[in-house]
Amino acid sequence: MNHHVPRDQAHLFLKVLSSKNHVAVDTETTGLYSYLGDRPFSLQVSDGVNHYFFDDICAFKDVIEAIDRPECTWYVHNAKFDLHMINTFMPDGWMPAAQIWDTLVMAKLQYNQHQSYSLDAAERELA
Repeated sequence: MNHHVPRDQAHLFLKVLSSKNHVAVDTETTGLYSYLGDRPFSLQVSDGVNHYFFDDICAFKDVIEAIDRPECTWYVHNAKFDLHMINTFMPDGWMPAAQIWDTLVMAKLQYNQHQSYSLDAAERELA
């Protein structure tokens, strides 16, 4: 089920997310280069059943803090990019406590003969 989470209801979903030990995390950004001022404008988190869409940047830090636990595993496609963008709204020096599984790296290791490793390409190959 998809949930567009309004700012005033974010706390209700954070309690649910804080109990999950496996989540997929994705950022949508204004561009590719945070050093040029590009920033995230939405944060999406999925627990495999529910998909949560947060588009209020004020809630992003709270969302990350709810799922950033050593016992939680994040599945992120191109984690280097998303973690860099997440760092733009987290305190200086933040490092994730969660385990990070980069599905882009996993796809390259498992299917190294493909020409593209985008999410769309992965979907076509696995469908």
